[in-house]
Amino acid sequence: MLTYKNVIGIDVSKDILDVFTLGNSAKPYKQYKNEIPSVEKWLKTIDKTNTLCVLEPTGSYSFVLMHYLSKFEIPFSLVNPLQSDSFAKAQGIVSKNDRQAAESLAIMGKSLDLPLYKYPATTMIKRKQLLLGLNALKKQQQMLKNQLHALSYQIVFAPQVVSALETTLATVEEQIQQLEEELIGLSDDETEEQLKLMQSVTGIGPKTAQLLLAATGGLQHFERTAQLSKFIGLIPSSHSSGSSVRKKGRITKKGNAALRSCLYMAARSAKRYNLACKDLYDRLRTKGRCHKQAIVAVMNKLVKQAFGVVRSGVSFDNQHYLKFV
Repeated sequence: MLTYKNVIGIDVSKDILDVFTLGNSAKPYKQYKNEIPSVEKWLKTIDKTNTLCVLEPTGSYSFVLMHYLSKFEIPFSLVNPLQSDSFAKAQGIVSKNDRQAAESLAIMGKSLDLPLYKYPATTMIKRKQLLLGLNALKKQQQMLKNQLHALSYQIVFAPQVVSALETTLATVEEQIQQLEEELIGLSDDETEEQLKLMQSVTGIGPKTAQLLLAATGGLQHFERTAQLSKFIGLIPSSHSSGSSVRKKGRITKKGNAALRSCLYMAARSAKRYNLACKDLYDRLRTKGRCHKQAIVAVMNKLVKQAFGVVRSGVSFDNQHYLKFV
């Protein structure tokens, strides 16, 4: 476990960064504007060799801070909001303000061995943004097609509406094509090899591979498959106490919802054609598990297989499973 002289908890909001420093600071609590000049000026004063920053990811509001922490090579950890909330409650904090939230994050960083966050490369960030944009545009595309289809069954309708929808659909489809071309242009040899290896897994197609690569930053943050499954939100919650309490809940769903949706569709194919996944699904169903539980197990299996081929650099062999049957 690394020890730092100073641990800084940062509560991020739209306009303000609430900062609490545990260490040799005469004034532990400060506030800074959540703007590039203010963040850059403050971070330049930090001793990066003896400081750890701890914050919760807050979507677009934390992008500036994370970018400049990475740029100035200041170690930082991202904490899941549920994790930090549980930690605060364990400290006896029931209702907290921004200062208390920052202080709680600092104490958390001082008390626990939190993993350091590796900021993704610029191309990986752009890839993720392009995939999210494409997903939004394709949803809009389908919605417009559905509206035009519904109007085609109307006996009385306004031609102006059809014209407007068709014009909008053409524009959306043009934008989809442009973003897809931009996504292809971002590819490099390493990315292409990772995508090729992921798609060698029976059941995983181009869309799932792209999302898995973008959402996980090329799998660089993960040492074990359990960490990856937990990040995606495929691990079931559980509660055990003594010898009588043994509860297992639903999957946590903490990660990327679009990725889980793609993995679900991939699992439907894998339970038929991926031999290891098919055996797993059939075995669980035979034991009385419902379809959803079995399909989540297959989703986890696919994630493990994708992780394995990328780490090993060896393409997936669907017949390899038979050697251990």
